[in-house]
Amino acid sequence: MKQYKAEMWDKMQKIMERYNDHMTHTYLEFDTMLDFDTLKRAFANAMEKAPILKSRYKENFFRACWEEMNIDINKIVKFTETDDPKTVSEKFLCGKIDEKNEPQIKALLVRSHGKDTLNILKNHMVMDGGSIKLFLDFLSEIYSDLSFGGNGDIPFENGCRGEEQIYHDFSNEE
Repeated sequence: MKQYKAEMWDKMQKIMERYNDHMTHTYLEFDTMLDFDTLKRAFANAMEKAPILKSRYKENFFRACWEEMNIDINKIVKFTETDDPKTVSEKFLCGKIDEKNEPQIKALLVRSHGKDTLNILKNHMVMDGGSIKLFLDFLSEIYSDLSFGGNGDIPFENGCRGEEQIYHDFSNEE
């Protein structure tokens, strides 16, 4: 399986899990119903383009890394129907991802009275706030393309995850 270097921030997040929730939580309400099969295909496509999401964390003091896993999208993106979508969503979003044994993202589509709520749980080790917005935009583009008969092959560039990205635009004096 392919491996990716664990960055310093990954290791820091792992250490800080003792003190805070290092999951990120997304709750999106829709006035309509999403197509669940299309949503699963969109997630599968997005995870192929951003493979760290389908990786597990291999902890090692000197050489921690992310290792890609074979995934079953049906275990990652789930669906339920209920009369109490807020309680079901809250229970899901209060969950945790086992970063050593599971992919780094999970989703639950909750349907209630002809409206859907999409809940996404992500490990902050692989996706911060800005990345979440980019990921949601990307997922939306794939879903739309698939909905209109496309193949969902939307271009995506995996950026640098290292600390050098923070300082890239600064001069030596700054």
